[in-house]
Amino acid sequence: YAVVGGGVAGAVAGVVAVLSLVAFLVIESRHPHPLVPLGLFRNRTVSVAVAVGAANSVAFYGVIFVLSLFFQQVRGGSALSAGLMFLPMTALIPVVNILAGKLAGRYGFRVPLLAGQLMAVAGLLVLLLVSADTSGPVLALSMVPMAIGVALTIPPLTTAMLEAVPEERAGLAAGVLNAGRQVAGGLAVAVFGALVAG
Repeated sequence: YAVVGGGVAGAVAGVVAVLSLVAFLVIESRHPHPLVPLGLFRNRTVSVAVAVGAANSVAFYGVIFVLSLFFQQVRGGSALSAGLMFLPMTALIPVVNILAGKLAGRYGFRVPLLAGQLMAVAGLLVLLLVSADTSGPVLALSMVPMAIGVALTIPPLTTAMLEAVPEERAGLAAGVLNAGRQVAGGLAVAVFGALVAG
């Protein structure tokens, strides 16, 4: 709300958000049984996994949000046609997720994780070339490399996170990773929405 709302109400919401985060961190650091043990982030693998997961969510959900608007407001398509533009990339995600798990099992998490990140970055660079004159099929296919890169990243990222913590904290670690990804994705949509509106 702070990002999207703007004005005085947005500023107040921003202050409330920051104070809430500070209060959460203080309470978690002092509580004998914290919801999120902050010591978890002393583990470099955990911190990197959460940061990479968040970055992937920013890229993925930000691109979907911006391109949804682009397909409808710039290219003049319907909501249905905009949704169909995402079909090639979304259809490949489950297949690549399974492949990523197999690659991580065979080569360890680093190889598919690095390959996924390189492909995601290359895919985002490809999207910089998209314009209102780009044909529909080319547009639909131009989103595929970024989606494959993200899909190749998440399973080994989860594996790395779970291997970095004791077995009894596996559920907690997975929850922290997913929460970080979802918060980052939500903030990405809000920030990109504010930028587009501006």
